[in-house]
Amino acid sequence: MVFLYLSRSPEAQNFPRLLIIYGVALTSLFCVVDKLLLSISVELLRRNGIGVIRSVLLVSSNHQDLIGSFRIEEKHGRHLSQIIKHDHLAQILKLEPGQVDELIVPDNVLDEPTMLSAINWADRTNTQFVLVPSLSTVRSTNVEFATLAGSPVLFFRRTPLEGWGRVYKRLLDLVIVIPTIVVLSPLLFLTFFISQLSTGSGIIRQKRIGQDSREFYIHKFRSMYVDADDRFPEYRGWSSNEAKDPRITPAGRILRKTNLDELAQVWDVLVGKMSIVGPRPEQPKYVAQFAQELPDYLKRHHVKSGMTGWAQINGARGNTPITDRVKYDLYYIDNWSIWFDIRIILATFIYVFRQLVNNKN
Repeated sequence: MVFLYLSRSPEAQNFPRLLIIYGVALTSLFCVVDKLLLSISVELLRRNGIGVIRSVLLVSSNHQDLIGSFRIEEKHGRHLSQIIKHDHLAQILKLEPGQVDELIVPDNVLDEPTMLSAINWADRTNTQFVLVPSLSTVRSTNVEFATLAGSPVLFFRRTPLEGWGRVYKRLLDLVIVIPTIVVLSPLLFLTFFISQLSTGSGIIRQKRIGQDSREFYIHKFRSMYVDADDRFPEYRGWSSNEAKDPRITPAGRILRKTNLDELAQVWDVLVGKMSIVGPRPEQPKYVAQFAQELPDYLKRHHVKSGMTGWAQINGARGNTPITDRVKYDLYYIDNWSIWFDIRIILATFIYVFRQLVNNKN
């Protein structure tokens, strides 16, 4: 409309001038009303505890101003659920996982060993660790400088996948998995048919631990007999020697050798339970065991589980010591990028192709 008017074109002679004024006025009004309604909606949600970050603040005697900032300014969307003034580490360890979302610590409150213990606790419990620095600027990998309630703080990002990184990764998953399902649909149906005929059931659902230590069910094309545990009770549970495991059908061995049994997980990626690339999910009993043995194991759950990963393309698979797999998984989490994901996906295709060629030979 504005272009027609300014260009003085013939069409502009029949164009109502007041329509431009009305358009600008109504657009401005709608923007103001939209902003107002959004602010009111956010405020109502926060009053009902939705979208509010539950924070625990560690302080000493000289942090009254920081406490006051949190209590006065509520627009930052945080609820100061607890203030710890003494026995800091002991009080932190009493907090239950999931009880708080954020641990805020001024950097001169704790000594270095206690600070490291607090950071480790935050990692284990998936709690955001926020450091309020005494320095004006700090540079470090995976550290974000920002302001919180008027005070400068450092956000220790658990992984580059937080924020927009998570959105980009989800978009990459959808861009790849939707065409993959369409293109590979004949192979998916064929694999399901082979699995159904050889085992008696085409799909199996297994409980796993995924992002933020939540349980979910993973799908696979079945490679074992349906009544395998009853027929071979001495082989119950996970077997480290699949070549001699009688529960696996002949067709199932091929599916496992080529990883075609994992193709059913494209559905889990499509619905958002998994990602194409990420740490492989483990059963709940193994997660509990490994978490006791390896202090950094639970960091694997900062991101979604994946169909393939940096550990897998480096040869760290089922029979590899868990310490090696965790090492690769943590490297991936700390160094994630879109290009890193694409590199792993391409390397996985090459690996699967080689497995198919080797099986033919």
